[in-house]
Amino acid sequence: MPDLHHAVTEWIRLLPAGYQAGSRRPYELAGRLRMLIARRIAHPDRPVAGHLDGWVKGAVGLRRGQGEEVDEFTRADKKKLIQAAWADRLATEARIRTGWTLAAAGCDPAHGGWMEPRNLLWALANDAWTCEDVARHVPALPQWPPALRELVPGDVLPHLARGYLLRRLVGMLFPSDMDLHSYRILLMAATGRASEEVVALDEDDLEYGPQSVLIDFTKRRARTVQRRSYGTDPEEDQRDLHPAAPRLDAVELTRRMLQLARPLAERADITPVPLFLRASVDHYALTIRRFVGRGSGAGLVDWLRAKKVTVQGPADIRRLRKSGKVEKAIAFKGRISDIADDHTAETFRTHYAHGTTLRVISGRVITAAQRHWLDKALNGPVVLSACF
Repeated sequence: MPDLHHAVTEWIRLLPAGYQAGSRRPYELAGRLRMLIARRIAHPDRPVAGHLDGWVKGAVGLRRGQGEEVDEFTRADKKKLIQAAWADRLATEARIRTGWTLAAAGCDPAHGGWMEPRNLLWALANDAWTCEDVARHVPALPQWPPALRELVPGDVLPHLARGYLLRRLVGMLFPSDMDLHSYRILLMAATGRASEEVVALDEDDLEYGPQSVLIDFTKRRARTVQRRSYGTDPEEDQRDLHPAAPRLDAVELTRRMLQLARPLAERADITPVPLFLRASVDHYALTIRRFVGRGSGAGLVDWLRAKKVTVQGPADIRRLRKSGKVEKAIAFKGRISDIADDHTAETFRTHYAHGTTLRVISGRVITAAQRHWLDKALNGPVVLSACF
């Protein structure tokens, strides 16, 4: 059996060269390799040659690295984000509502025709025909009627037209990755929770009351589950689908997300129903997966560009969570026990207390205190004369 000790240590030595200075990735990769070797050593029928046994018991030989902390969004940027997300959410729901209305008015395209959009929507909505079937039955672009041509860009190449058509049809029935960015922003703003906590929610994490919802948030890295209650204003007119201003109502928002996700979950046989479930068309095939929020053309940067929203600093969704923590710190006047109610005080000091807003506020408080005591020292005590 060859001795791979030198090959392993040399690979680990060269790992940092492929990453930015201070990156945690080399240490993580080296740690995973050592874990695999340790598991092999622990197996009685799988011997390990050379000096790997001793190397597993020693140090990895790499520094842990440091994470890159990001600052919170400014209040103006956060307001723009929420307003854009609210407008996008209304547009998404209006589009999908229109799509299902058209699908209800259609019929089986095998009888009503493959050139009628509402028949194609009926076929996909009722899972009677697949996207591949539609692509096979729809003729080449020059033969399309005006109603079908309107669903694709005017300058689309003929060999790409069917793919554009399928993506448009699926988008009229189900949410996409780009659509779910707005729901993530709104739900994070409504609950104050981290992106990975809200994106992981499913129907089993929700318990509705008459005017409230109990949500179980799972912190996978900390392996903890926390339950929080969110209420809705009983005076709010729930029939108003287009309120004048964004309404950060976790009850209404989660209910609507379940309605959007349920048809996809039933089609893909996914239980319990995830809140963040999206559909896409890949090579004429309908793909149903959980929302990721990153990737080529589907990241937060792409969503901001599409909505013509500009923010100061990096387009990182973690900054929205930090904005919420800053607001909580101001509301509770710096009481860490109240601010850090969903994590430890050490986590707050390490990841949230360094933000620009809190530094400025702390600086002002310190300056005011110093000025108060300096004035007392310079002016001296107040002396009352005998005439009093």
